[in-house]
Amino acid sequence: MNETAAIEPRVWIGPDRLLFRGVLPTLDWHRHPFHCVLFAVDRPFEIEDRAGRHRCRLVLVPGGREHRLRFDGQRMMTVYIPPHDAHFPGLVRPAGVSPAEAGAGWADALAAWDAAEDPGPLRGLIHSTWGRGKRTPRPMDHRVRRLARRFAEGQALRDDPAALAAWLGLSPSRLRHVVKDHTGASLGEMQRGYMFVAAARSMLAQASFTRAAHAAGFADGAHFSRAFRAAYGIAPSRILFAATRWALHGGL
Repeated sequence: MNETAAIEPRVWIGPDRLLFRGVLPTLDWHRHPFHCVLFAVDRPFEIEDRAGRHRCRLVLVPGGREHRLRFDGQRMMTVYIPPHDAHFPGLVRPAGVSPAEAGAGWADALAAWDAAEDPGPLRGLIHSTWGRGKRTPRPMDHRVRRLARRFAEGQALRDDPAALAAWLGLSPSRLRHVVKDHTGASLGEMQRGYMFVAAARSMLAQASFTRAAHAAGFADGAHFSRAFRAAYGIAPSRILFAATRWALHGGL
C-alpha cells in the first residue's frame, strides 16, 4: 500500500463492527457508547481517563468510559465493537482504559488488513488480548441484546425511553439500569451510538452531514454535531472529511 492510501481516512461499516483507518487529531474529553480498540501504526500516543494517564500504542476503551486522547499526527486503526456484536459480552470490561502490549501480532494483523481487508487476525487478537480466557463470560441481558439488535437494524432510533421500555416490558428506570449494567453506557448514549452508525450508512451514498444526520434521527446538523463531539471529542467536520472514503465490509 502506498503512503497516500495509508493516510487517506477510510471508514468500513460491517454488520457488527466499524473500523476507521487514518490520521487522528487530539480528541478532547468524550465518552462513546461502544467498546473501542485503538492501535497506533507508528508510535505511542497518550490516553487519559479519570483514573490516570497512559502512553501506549494499543488500548481498549470500554463503552461509557470518559477519556481523552493526544495524538501527534499518528496513523491509527480504530475498531468499534457495539453491544449487539456476539463477542461483546466476552470482552473484559475494565474499570478504566486497558492498555496492552502491541506485539508483532498486531503489526501482522494490520498488514493482513491493508493487504486484503482481512479482519480475521484483528478479531482474534482483540479477543486473545482482552477476552475473558477460560472464564465463562457473563451473558448479556436478553432485553438489552434485543434492543441493541433493534437499534442495529435501524429501528426505534427516534423512540423515547418510555416507548423502548414498554416494548421490552420494563419500566424506564429498570431499562436504564440494565443497559448501563451490561454495556457501560447509558440508554441515551447507546441509542445515539447506533444513530451514528445509521448516519455512517447514509454517508455511503455520499449524503451531506445534514441529510445523513436527519436520516439517522437527529433533529438537524447542529444536534448531530453536539452529540458527535460528546461521543468522540471533536467536531465531525474535523474528522469526517470530504475525502473520507466509506465502504461496506461483510466480515466486520
